Amino acid sequence: MDVDDLFTNTLGCVAGFGIGMFLIRVFSKGKKYRKQAALYLCFPGILILAFVGLYAGYTLQEYGNLSETPSFRVQTKNVVWELEYTLDDTLRTAPVYQAQKLQKESCAEFASHFAEKLGLEFPDAYYYDNCTIFANHQTGDFLEVSYFDGTYTYTHSLAGEDLQDVQLEPVEVRKILTAYGIPIPEEAQFQYEGNRVHTFAVDLYDTGDAIMDGTVRCWCRGSGVVKKVENNLLSLTNYREEPILTQAEAYEQLRKGNFTNGDYFTSLSPQKITVESCFLDYKTDSKGFYQPVYQFQGYTGSGESIQMCVPARK
Repeated sequence: MDVDDLFTNTLGCVAGFGIGMFLIRVFSKGKKYRKQAALYLCFPGILILAFVGLYAGYTLQEYGNLSETPSFRVQTKNVVWELEYTLDDTLRTAPVYQAQKLQKESCAEFASHFAEKLGLEFPDAYYYDNCTIFANHQTGDFLEVSYFDGTYTYTHSLAGEDLQDVQLEPVEVRKILTAYGIPIPEEAQFQYEGNRVHTFAVDLYDTGDAIMDGTVRCWCRGSGVVKKVENNLLSLTNYREEPILTQAEAYEQLRKGNFTNGDYFTSLSPQKITVESCFLDYKTDSKGFYQPVYQFQGYTGSGESIQMCVPARK
């Protein structure tokens, strides 16, 4: 069982016990039943107030939560750190962008337009905290749409496989993606990754109307039939310039264990980490803001590669 599930289930059991005993004392009306009932109601009441406080705090904070924010501090006390490049300690700012955040209703509207464009139907929908999955099990069509930024993955699981590794020309892939309602800027960089995977990448390109950033990956058979599309190409608007950590400050956070990918790091039990590069990247938070993060790439003393992420905004 996951630790989060164990924790929440325990809280739920204790709260349920308190409410149950409160009702029993109220209806039984024995000796000192009011005092006992109030005592049993204390914990559920405190729990409710705590959740209300957390919800109010999240609602009032300007930005959302980044999944790249470390959930725990990694134990790095005995790790030897080594740099293969010079850290930049220049004070600077970086823009925060705003992506298109969807709700369940707008998600369903997008899926309806997507299906109509391709002549599909999605009779089933499965709702989760972060996304909705629209499905047609009979035809093998699945569409997963993220609430955070509107990115999506479309899969046609019954498309079959070709034995040969076929590479399509960029103009052919552009034509296919246009049919899916995905316009690719002319400035996008094309790459064939192998195994039928064709990728267009855009790095914060200003079109005049919006800022485009991200990738589109398309799995195509030799006949041009699409098996899968991952559309992580975001249409962004400028929100605000924010002060960010310098590379040197972010590296200190790294050394202190304040980074993501901690579970993998711990499983490696490294005695030495060599950091070979650092670059500024962007990730979407839970309110649809596109926030800057530092990506550190390196390797352990035994040669395993590792990537560690540190939120950049101060």
